[in-house]
Amino acid sequence: MEKLRTYIDRYWLLVLAPALTAFFYVYDPVQQSRLFMPCIFHKATGLHCPGCGGQRAVHQLLHGNVSQAADYNLLLVLALPVLAANTVVWMLNRTGHRNLRMRWLYHPRTTRILLWVVLLFWVVRNIPVHPFTLLAP
Repeated sequence: MEKLRTYIDRYWLLVLAPALTAFFYVYDPVQQSRLFMPCIFHKATGLHCPGCGGQRAVHQLLHGNVSQAADYNLLLVLALPVLAANTVVWMLNRTGHRNLRMRWLYHPRTTRILLWVVLLFWVVRNIPVHPFTLLAP
């Protein structure tokens, strides 16, 4: 049983990632909105959170429409290469007993900088003046 738990702990992302990718590839959040979670913050306030448009952006990215994905959520499109690289490093460390690190990503200042970037994006995309309205999904 312990061996199975260790196996699941190491390889769960290798099963979950392709399943989620297939789901977002097949189903369009614009057409099948009932299958996707609505943004609770947007429903409550009418404002866009940093993640608003993210599901639609992922669908568009999987279909190769980078500009349409950026229209839905620019922050996600810009952050995706870093998230992907970090996920690959994490998977290599979990499955291959390696100790790879993206040092700059784990620097103490990085968290603060990323937090400020997300907060700034959150505020700026809700300013109802051009060109800031371009950041809204």
